[in-house]
Amino acid sequence: IDVLKLFIVACKAGYEQGLSMSDLTAQVEACPVQSANRPLMEEEVALRSSWMNIVYLVLQSVGNGTDDVEVGNTIDETERTKFGPLVT
Repeated sequence: IDVLKLFIVACKAGYEQGLSMSDLTAQVEACPVQSANRPLMEEEVALRSSWMNIVYLVLQSVGNGTDDVEVGNTIDETERTKFGPLVT
């Protein structure tokens, strides 16, 4: 749970700084440290992406402040359709 909390805090920081979802994803993928000590499987990459989009959805839904009011519009539409109803 602590690892997930830290991941959520990092995503929240990206949102508050106005990073688009594609920019956040690129920065996460460029990180040289592999916390699993191996490349992630495709399912793990998809799960990570879902969590990132969910964090952005929640922050947009509660009106969390950001430097860029358009950052919430960068959420993947498939993820928004899938998880949007759960967070609103």
